[in-house]
Amino acid sequence: MRLIDRGICLALSGTVALFTLSGCTAEAEAEPDFSGIKDVAELASLECYYHNVVKYHKDADGFLFGLGNIGEKNMWFEYDGIVRMGLDISKVSISQPDNNGVVTITIPEVEILGHPDIDTASMTDPIEANGLFTSLSASEKSDALAEAQKNLLEQASTDDRSKAQAMERARSLLEQYAKNIGEALGQTYTVKWAQAENAAQPTEQVVE
Repeated sequence: MRLIDRGICLALSGTVALFTLSGCTAEAEAEPDFSGIKDVAELASLECYYHNVVKYHKDADGFLFGLGNIGEKNMWFEYDGIVRMGLDISKVSISQPDNNGVVTITIPEVEILGHPDIDTASMTDPIEANGLFTSLSASEKSDALAEAQKNLLEQASTDDRSKAQAMERARSLLEQYAKNIGEALGQTYTVKWAQAENAAQPTEQVVE
């Protein structure tokens, strides 16, 4: 009986040891932490410079004793506008690697982020040619600049070349990020791309 009991004890000990070793192996295989994916996506944005012109014109209201026009207003100046293109980071996600080391990065189309900025160092001195007893108000100058910024935004929105460059930059940085995470864990990851839906949420695991 003692020999049988001893055999059972050894068998049970071996079973426990097997589960213990299995647990240690699972814990040793750390899962990749992709929590920085949105930060990388934000850094991947591209600044595009456009030369822009601010113009304002108002016709004359009349003449004063034949001396000249009254109420005519003209202004002109130029500047460089900066438009930021990139990804809406709320629509960027990444999956955990599958058994073949493939991670799926879901990204939206490149879009214009925010409003155009003005490179103040590039602004030329305004040229004004106004009628008698006439000058542009601060409100008129502000309105002229706002209209120019609107036109600049429309120009950038149709700039497919810059959008393609922004997409290439975003993909390159995101892919390098995923591969670096894998290398830190001794793994080799391959990136697969997916298109983000406008309204639907991505189907793969999302890392916030």
